[in-house]
Amino acid sequence: MIKLVVLDFDYTLVGSETGFYDVKGLKKEEFKCRGLWRVAEGLTHEYGSVFRVAEELGLDVEDVKKVAEEIELERMRTSYLLEGAEELLGFLRGRGVKIALLTGNCRKAVLYALEKHGIRDFFDLIVTRDECAPRDMKPSAGCYLRLLEKLGVREEEAVLIGDSEADLLPVKSVRIIVGDKVKGDYNVRDLREAVDLLKRLMGEGEWT
Repeated sequence: MIKLVVLDFDYTLVGSETGFYDVKGLKKEEFKCRGLWRVAEGLTHEYGSVFRVAEELGLDVEDVKKVAEEIELERMRTSYLLEGAEELLGFLRGRGVKIALLTGNCRKAVLYALEKHGIRDFFDLIVTRDECAPRDMKPSAGCYLRLLEKLGVREEEAVLIGDSEADLLPVKSVRIIVGDKVKGDYNVRDLREAVDLLKRLMGEGEWT
């Protein structure tokens, strides 16, 4: 029985007209003056590794986090919901399934985007990097397991929906990946297709 669906945020639920590297280019001088640029060149949209590297280099990690927060907020100003997001959230709410968000983005940017798109109230719990120790952030399962405990749900009663390898947590939950970049327990093309899959997993539709 599915009692909880845990969604990734960036590139799973929300996209942006401004790509990560576009904004990073705009902030290049800020990165340089803080000594962050030399550790950020190989970044994807995940920030966890940069904080660890910054600490190893003796940089001010809090200063680094402030720059990351500025970038994330700026990206969310041009954000949009990905195809099928509202349909998925409405479907889960209608079935009484709990909905949580687990992301490596900062809380301020996440709440800004959720409120901008009118979907904040769908979520029973929102866990961002501000509530996670770096060692417990994805791809570690630490924050995810605490999320389950807080909501009173067992691993096998939850479904994870994400878009990257970092979302393939080493847990018993069903792991659905949007896209074909990595292989999940199931792969779907978009969140509308995820709704159809969830219906089948709940016994509401036939497998073909």
